[in-house]
Amino acid sequence: MMRFIALTNKLTDAVFDFCMEQDECKYEYMESEVRSMLDTVFSELRKIKNGVLPVTVINNYDLTIRGESERDYMPDDAENNSVLSCEAVHLATIQIDISATDDGEKVIERSYDIIYDVNGDVVIPVYSVAVSDRDMTSVYRVECDYIEGFSTIDFMIALGVQLADRLRNAREFLGKVCDFPCTD
Repeated sequence: MMRFIALTNKLTDAVFDFCMEQDECKYEYMESEVRSMLDTVFSELRKIKNGVLPVTVINNYDLTIRGESERDYMPDDAENNSVLSCEAVHLATIQIDISATDDGEKVIERSYDIIYDVNGDVVIPVYSVAVSDRDMTSVYRVECDYIEGFSTIDFMIALGVQLADRLRNAREFLGKVCDFPCTD
């Protein structure tokens, strides 16, 4: 877990750079507009007291069977060679589409996961495909350069909503588990 306040300045700069790279071809917004949107989003997020974000390993492949970790099922070489980021914070998910087989047995979800690599101090877009049935979910992720159809304003909304939810949930979890003072 990492305190959100300790991460804010570096994260804001990394998200700004990410937005400018994604928006490079369209020039949807000027630098000052993007900075203003980011300042608004992060000033609201800073109001969440004692907010923490989980720092985790992001793998190319994840396999979950009935809620169990993939570590029991993946071969060692696949597990050891599939790391996208050793220390990452998941910022937001931009959903592309969801489809299901005719019988409804399998669901396929395509999305972009936006992660912050703590060690590299950079925001990375990751294309993700998840295939689920009743017993198993298999996720494949690959780092990509650009997000097709990226919209800065839509991303800012998703970032604000999803990060606020993560900050609140982590705060409540810590408050229950380790008597962390969680006052609003």
